[in-house]
Amino acid sequence: MASNPWTLYSYDRKNDTVRKLADAPTFPNGNAPMTSDFSYPSIVAGRVYLTGASSDQSGGTAATSVYSAALDGRGELREDFRREEHPIAAGKTIVTVPTTDEKSAQIVMHYANRPGKSEVIAEGRIEDVAHSTNGTAWTQKQRGKHVVMLKTETGDARAVFEARRAVKDLLLTEKYIQFEIGNAVYWYDLDSESLSELDERGVYLPPNGHGNYVVWKTDSPHLIKPGGKIVVARLDPE
Repeated sequence: MASNPWTLYSYDRKNDTVRKLADAPTFPNGNAPMTSDFSYPSIVAGRVYLTGASSDQSGGTAATSVYSAALDGRGELREDFRREEHPIAAGKTIVTVPTTDEKSAQIVMHYANRPGKSEVIAEGRIEDVAHSTNGTAWTQKQRGKHVVMLKTETGDARAVFEARRAVKDLLLTEKYIQFEIGNAVYWYDLDSESLSELDERGVYLPPNGHGNYVVWKTDSPHLIKPGGKIVVARLDPE
């Protein structure tokens, strides 16, 4: 998270209770530096992972680390992956992006059930990352093109789509990779290897989905006041 200080809470939907998990780490001067990572907290194996200012601030830049806290509130905030950010958790794995130069960025996969085990699954001009139980997808700049790559648990990394314009807002589900090019939203079907465009004007927020379903918010007439509508659609209606 980019803002400091912060407090992390969990909500138990079964018991309708809110629990405080942790506060942002403190620093000798009392002020934690701002970070540039705007990713959301991500949950896997009973822990929530998020980005915060690193305990290692050597080098004169605002370094980040990936922290985690137990959802049951037990234990202290833990600095798991130093000088890494953008954690995305799914199944029993967490992918992160080390804070390196853009031209030599990496994607690292960590295993929640095997502490200390990790592997680099991609390296290069990484632009965006998505992760799910289906695998990991990312966009990578190659020879002047923006290439969408996919790596599943059982296969090697492969290119599934390429474009001349920037590809952003990746989402990976069991059957589709969703992304945006310009103001258009597309889905790439992993089974049929076909591309479809969302035929909807005024998408206010990037669509999100799971399995064969997708949800998005239509354009709001005001940036502050609520408006528009929530749309849920099936991508392969029978």
